[in-house]
Amino acid sequence: MTSPELIPCPFCGAGQTEIRENTQWMGGIRPSQLISVEVNHWCTRIEGQPTRKNVHMVGRDRESAIKAWNTRNDIA
Repeated sequence: MTSPELIPCPFCGAGQTEIRENTQWMGGIRPSQLISVEVNHWCTRIEGQPTRKNVHMVGRDRESAIKAWNTRNDIA
């Protein structure tokens, strides 16, 4: 799943990004409890390179995971 609320990757500007909610099964008829949310990104593969870059950010909920992904430092 790709989300429009995520800003582009600072390394490749594209690639593949997904948001995954990790839940804990509570059993019976009780709903699952949200444990964490992950933003996983795989940069576009560069020809001739052995692997592609993977960026992984985690938050307690969707908002904090997206905030972590969207955080950038100003390099002067």
